Amino acid sequence: MRGEIAGTAALLHELKSRGLRLYALTNFSSETWPIAQARCPTLALFDDVVVSAEVALVKPDPRIYAHAISRCRLRPAHTVFVDDLPVNVGAAAAAGLQALHFTTPERLREDLAGLLAA
Repeated sequence: MRGEIAGTAALLHELKSRGLRLYALTNFSSETWPIAQARCPTLALFDDVVVSAEVALVKPDPRIYAHAISRCRLRPAHTVFVDDLPVNVGAAAAAGLQALHFTTPERLREDLAGLLAA
């Protein structure tokens, strides 16, 4: 399991300082989730984290997006979903979320700036 991607912690801190609510939707197993929490302290910035192992669903199953939307009380059209796998981005878009494909922190910053300015 990898650690944090360089540049993402700064971006998450910036988004949080702007008053945005942050949520995570992960495909971690019950074994890897505690390891991720220990290795990635920025996970504490998220208001809630939906962990696959805890809900017995995995991305890109449409039910996990519906579960996250309900649990986190999200308004899909006003929610941005970011993932590095195109299949997950497509499934999120199908669930009504604004979905972005993550390639680099710099590109994500640009994409988010456009959405947040709108």
